[in-house]
Amino acid sequence: MRKNISRREAIRQTLRAAAITAAGSVLPAMHVSSASVFSYNRQSYSRLRVAVIGAGAFGGWTALHLLREGYAVTLADQYGAGNNQSASGGETRLIRPFYGDQQLYFDMALRSLSHWKKLEAQTRKQIYYPQGLLLLQHEGAVIPGDMAAAAMYRHAGMQLEQLSPAVAARRWPLIDTTGLAKVWYDPASGFLSAREGCKTVLEQFIKEGGYFVQAQASLPGHIDGRLQALSLSNGQHLEADVFVFAGGPWLLRLFPNLAPLKVTRQGYFYFAPPASLHTAFAQLPTWVNWPADGQLSYGIPAFDGRGFKIAITIQEDISDRFDTYARYLRPEELQQAQEVIQRRFPMMTGRPLIEKRICQYTETPDKDFILDRHPQADNIWIAGGGSGHGYKHGAALGELAAANISGRLPVEPRFRINRWQP
Repeated sequence: MRKNISRREAIRQTLRAAAITAAGSVLPAMHVSSASVFSYNRQSYSRLRVAVIGAGAFGGWTALHLLREGYAVTLADQYGAGNNQSASGGETRLIRPFYGDQQLYFDMALRSLSHWKKLEAQTRKQIYYPQGLLLLQHEGAVIPGDMAAAAMYRHAGMQLEQLSPAVAARRWPLIDTTGLAKVWYDPASGFLSAREGCKTVLEQFIKEGGYFVQAQASLPGHIDGRLQALSLSNGQHLEADVFVFAGGPWLLRLFPNLAPLKVTRQGYFYFAPPASLHTAFAQLPTWVNWPADGQLSYGIPAFDGRGFKIAITIQEDISDRFDTYARYLRPEELQQAQEVIQRRFPMMTGRPLIEKRICQYTETPDKDFILDRHPQADNIWIAGGGSGHGYKHGAALGELAAANISGRLPVEPRFRINRWQP
């Protein structure tokens, strides 16, 4: 007798399952009658045309997974994959399964990492850098769910070390552990080459038969039940049977009243390590500094000649101007970064600032993603609300999006678009 399982368990089992086998060939785009669009058996949905808007971490991976399931997929982005205005742009992003007691995100991070490794093998490009991760927990600070996270690591057969400050100082002498209560070390975490990752996903998508167009997409003035086509800035119209919008901050412009999204910005800086210690700093693990006041900072080793990266979490709401404001950083942001360096990385004290950048977040109130069908149009799907941790989960979320769209899995309740409604 078959045992019934919950929706969440079905999703969790899929995330843990083997990767979906790529389709051997993709049928050319063709007209499909509206009567067959949502008949979710493999014979019918293998002929559907899907348009994915946005070639960032969510959109690019969604397009690639849909293509591998047999859909005819067009991917569009107004500035190109990994561009500097997108939430998925920039040089690097942390990837870690450490998520406190959040089993869903633990599983998704591991699933994403598996997809990145397979993409590396296919393309012979390095995107994932297994530097490890240090969580520097200050005295008086609480990392929510840390014991639950440790249990997840054990259950998965993975290593998560809990170290005393003295032991950590001996292993990584460039880090000053004064004032820390403990240090968590995850050797399986690391960072991803962000822009290169988006571009590589796009290249693989095209290589496997997908079509990409660099153009801005505009919605018609009114949507009632179904969307037929989008207007593109190149004068063309993009017709499809299913539309997926993964436009990051541009979701606020496309669907201003659909969900309580906001766009925030935070700063990050690159400092030049001493020449005599450049290799030592390049070999450090990634790290998150976790003080008692909750004002986190994090960093990535000196990578690709760019210097020692440190990001701070002073955020500013820029929802009304996210693509028009001048991306400058304030003196107090630089000061906070320098204070973290002085306290935790004394050998970097006084080192020259060589670059400063802005990272944009498209945030939901609860920091969970959105992956759901539009409530007024049954052939529109929304993938967004990365909330500062979307890139690390993009590969798994794209796989989940393909499973949702094909009807093989229900929408994850935590990702529903109407979850804020009473």
